[in-house]
Amino acid sequence: MTTAAAPLDPLLNGLSIQHDAASDFIFIAGSGFLQVEQFDAMFATVGDLVRACHRRSGKVRILVDNRDILLHSPEAAERLRRGALSLYEDGDRIAIIVESALARMQLRRLLDPRTHRLFETRANAIAWLAQ
Repeated sequence: MTTAAAPLDPLLNGLSIQHDAASDFIFIAGSGFLQVEQFDAMFATVGDLVRACHRRSGKVRILVDNRDILLHSPEAAERLRRGALSLYEDGDRIAIIVESALARMQLRRLLDPRTHRLFETRANAIAWLAQ
């Protein structure tokens, strides 16, 4: 697994972004209350990986572990929505592990159901990505 961004990058504080070359999956994990600037830094880093995946295979597979991320402010939620809409294409799959019912409700309002699915377990998320 290769790391896409140094974990000590101050703008990515609270986020880990990794790319697994064997599966061509991108893994994102975070914790805490994410700010607008963190979403900007995340989409800049993930954007490079997504474009590379699109060039290689025409598709993107991302697993986001959202279990330790708190709800987003309205500004951060809007940045998440806009970033996701601008980056992902039909046929991409972004699996998000989320346990909180409130976070699940927020994410359902923000994300495109054609590309994003919410899961309670890592195993189910990975199984969907692998299809």
